[in-house]
Amino acid sequence: MMPAERRAWPRDHISWAACVRPGRDVHVLDLSRGGALIEGSARLAPNSRIELRLNAQGQVIHLSGRVVRCYVSALNESVVSYQAGVAFEQHLDPSQLVLASSD
Repeated sequence: MMPAERRAWPRDHISWAACVRPGRDVHVLDLSRGGALIEGSARLAPNSRIELRLNAQGQVIHLSGRVVRCYVSALNESVVSYQAGVAFEQHLDPSQLVLASSD
């Protein structure tokens, strides 16, 4: 038996570049109306407030949120990668989500 889906919104499984202010590059791995899973080289402290800047087909989308978790996702000799779950302060408009995922 499959466990019940606990997520409030469906996820779009995508991979494209974004930026966390003040200029840390990240990749968006999952995106929903209420949050995102991002990956980058910087550790983001849980409960910290961040601004995620997405560039979708030339349109910049700014999303404010809080880091709900952050963990090491990859480790090699010279690079550490972190994945962070971010809950948006305001839900992403569905039209922005369609635009962002079509990039």
